[in-house]
Amino acid sequence: MDDNLDKVVGKDNYRLLSTRSNIPYIPKKNHQAISDFKYAGEDRSYIYVYILSPLADSFASILPK
Repeated sequence: MDDNLDKVVGKDNYRLLSTRSNIPYIPKKNHQAISDFKYAGEDRSYIYVYILSPLADSFASILPK
């Protein structure tokens, strides 16, 4: 890699710095918060609540751990 690009691209090959300046997209104080983030989504659809979830629970109780 080019030396200038090494300064701009992080270890995961995404840009940590703006291309127009050396101002970081993400401040250093927030780097740990990004690492600790855990997605917790939920599905409130009728199919999930009344069909898929009970079906999965019944399979989980029948199958061995």
